[in-house]
Amino acid sequence: MKIIAIIQARTGSSRLPQKVLRRIDGERTLLDCVIDNVQALGILTVVSTTDRSSDDPLAELCERRNISVARGPQENVLERYIHTLDRFPCDACLRVCGDNPFLDTQLAANLLRRHKQDDVDYTGYLTLSGRPAICLPAGLFAECVSSSALRRLHDSNPPIDIAEHVTLGVYSDSNYSCAWETAPAWATQDWLRLTCDTTGDLTRLRRIYAERETGTDLRDLLQRIQSQAWLKNEMLKENKQNLKPNIIISTARYA
Repeated sequence: MKIIAIIQARTGSSRLPQKVLRRIDGERTLLDCVIDNVQALGILTVVSTTDRSSDDPLAELCERRNISVARGPQENVLERYIHTLDRFPCDACLRVCGDNPFLDTQLAANLLRRHKQDDVDYTGYLTLSGRPAICLPAGLFAECVSSSALRRLHDSNPPIDIAEHVTLGVYSDSNYSCAWETAPAWATQDWLRLTCDTTGDLTRLRRIYAERETGTDLRDLLQRIQSQAWLKNEMLKENKQNLKPNIIISTARYA
C-alpha cells in the first residue's frame, strides 16, 4: 500500500494571515516544523495549497526545501486534495494540518501501521468521549484516508461545509469503513492547545519551542507546560474562545 503525506497549508487565514510562514524561531517557520516532523515518517511529503498568487511564497519555501507542491481552489479544500491525488497517485494519504508544529510523529507512525493493517477507508484517533482527535486544538494528531474514499466523497458533490473539512464526510458516514485508535489521555487534555490560529497561539508556541530541549519527549514537554499554571490557563481560555468542531462519533455503527 502506497501512502503519502499531504500537508494542508495556505496563507489566507482570516484570524492570523500568513500564519504558516510566520517564524517560530530565528530560522524556521511553522510550516518548516511541520515538514520536518512529517519527513521523519519516511514517506513522500506533498504540500497542498491554493492556486492564488498569495500562496506563491509558500510554494517557493517548498521549492527551496525540495518539497513537492500541488495547488488547487481555495474554497473547496476537498477538490484541492483531489488535484493533489491526481498529481501524486497513491492508495491513501496521511492528512496533516500545516499549523500544527508539534505534530506527534509516533502517533502518526502508529496510524500508518494501523491503516495498512486494516485496509479501511479511514483511520483516526478517537477520544474516550467519542470525539475525533483531529478536531481537537491539541495540534498533535494526523489522520489517514484512502484515495478512493476521497474520490467517492468528491463525486457525491458534498456541500461546501463538508468539503471544507475534507474527511468529515467520510468518518461521519457509516457507508465508509473506519478504524479508530484510542487517543492517549495525555494528548487530549481539555486545556491543551498547540495548534496555531491566533496571535496569542503564535506567541505561546514561540515560547514553548524556545524552551524545548533537543530530544525532549513530547509528554515531558506537556508536563512542563502543565506545571506553569498561567500558561495552562491561557491555553484553556483560548480553547473556549476559539472552538473547534464538536463532533461525536459512535463507533458502534462501524462494528
